[in-house]
Amino acid sequence: MNHDELSNNELNKSIGNIDPETVARWLESSGNYKVLRRIQMRDTFGGQINSPVKVLVVDTETTGLDFATCEVIEVGAVLIEVDQDTGAIGAVLGQLWRP
Repeated sequence: MNHDELSNNELNKSIGNIDPETVARWLESSGNYKVLRRIQMRDTFGGQINSPVKVLVVDTETTGLDFATCEVIEVGAVLIEVDQDTGAIGAVLGQLWRP
């Protein structure tokens, strides 16, 4: 049975009510695993903005590095407000994530 077929109820019966962060730390402590964690999105970074400009940050995920044979499989974009003099990041103005 794979992860998608296992409901939360079945999982809790199988292993009990275990905190995912506890499991991640336990796996990492073995030295054999690196567990990635989801980044929490922020609405603001708190920088003081005196000379605002909008900056669009774009991230792509591909199946490889050869543009002739590989494909884009995910695109993400975040529109942020940045102070053009200091580089301080103010607010997140919009975001788009498409797998």
